Amino acid sequence: MRVAIISDVHANLEALNAVLEDLNTQEPEKIIFLGDVVGYGANPNECCEKVREIADVCIMGNHDAALIGITDLEWFSENARFAIEYQQKLVSKEFMDWLGGMKWTHEENNVVFAHGSPLGPENFDYVIDPIRASFIMSWLKQEGRRASFVGHAHQVLVFSAPQDDSGYPDRSFPENLQLNEHQLYVINVGSVGQPRDGDPRAAYALYDTDNKTYEVRRVLYDIDLAAKKIKDAGLPDFLWQRLFKGV
Repeated sequence: MRVAIISDVHANLEALNAVLEDLNTQEPEKIIFLGDVVGYGANPNECCEKVREIADVCIMGNHDAALIGITDLEWFSENARFAIEYQQKLVSKEFMDWLGGMKWTHEENNVVFAHGSPLGPENFDYVIDPIRASFIMSWLKQEGRRASFVGHAHQVLVFSAPQDDSGYPDRSFPENLQLNEHQLYVINVGSVGQPRDGDPRAAYALYDTDNKTYEVRRVLYDIDLAAKKIKDAGLPDFLWQRLFKGV
């Protein structure tokens, strides 16, 4: 089964539309969303509508949780708080209720899906260093799982380590990967709407559960229009400026 994994849309309708157009050419059998449909961007309702329509599994992100009042805004940067408070006045009750029904994690085929670390998923810990990845891998091994797909950090990267605990997790940035049955993996699929790994193109992943292959997809989108919408909405300049650099 081919599974598309998307994350961190952040109300960027232009990026989401471009990714969905690319998805149509790939014909995945399932779509899993790893959270943060809202925050930062100018089109939260439209993005909620599209993600709700296409995703088979929806996991809650920290911005989703903040928008509906589960997570305290004190944990967010000033720019992020501004955007969330703006969107709280904009997002419909229908989509507020939908966000509230999202899952914390999802498991299938010995793989765990979460927004941040699957260890205490409501804490939304970033997985960007080998130490945190090693904690997750120890848990995966204990639970009989082989991999975890995450988002949250807006970076496309892979941590891997031997199942026999003979090595420390390696961090790499492959665009294609054949998963080894003797390895454990923590894989960050990057961000659709606000990449932060130096590549401004929208990112998502394809995972083949039968062949155990992982592929990064990078998609060009209309950054000028997405940026203009953020600027016209009166949101902080930093939120549209960063889109051009992917940082």
